[in-house]
Amino acid sequence: MLAERSYCTCVEPIIRSMTDIQNQMSEFLTEIADVEHLVPFGRPPSSHSRRACNWLPFIGGIFKTVVGTAIEDVKHVEDSVRQLRRQNVVKFIHFVKILGSITSALYLTSHTLNFLQRLVTEQQKISIVHYREHANALTDLSRLYPLLAVTSKCNAGFSYMLVHMTKLLIEMSPRE
Repeated sequence: MLAERSYCTCVEPIIRSMTDIQNQMSEFLTEIADVEHLVPFGRPPSSHSRRACNWLPFIGGIFKTVVGTAIEDVKHVEDSVRQLRRQNVVKFIHFVKILGSITSALYLTSHTLNFLQRLVTEQQKISIVHYREHANALTDLSRLYPLLAVTSKCNAGFSYMLVHMTKLLIEMSPRE
């Protein structure tokens, strides 16, 4: 997931640069299209004056050819720019969808991590309560050890007395 995030971070400046280039190309083509209106398509109105040079019609014909070729080139460039715009729009839409997916994944990850943090905190609280209960139980047992020692000593003495009493009873009882 981190790789996708860095990829998107790297791609964004490229998309911005492409958009800037596209805008500059559009402005340039608009300027070229404005030049097209300066050159008339038809012949200029003829004056009934005599032509001074024979080479002017030849230059006019060449100029019309060049202007016609330039117009075709400008149309080709405009079509290319339109195609680049469409491709950029498609790529940008795809980028936005990926960005939305990444944002959604980050939100879900953050939500899941918050939930897990709450679970860990609750588990810590429960563990602390259990540890305190165990510590209290061990403290109670340690307090019982001296009492157990005294009780065991008394039980041992009582058992010793019972054994002697039983031996005496056996010896005092008539034998058959």
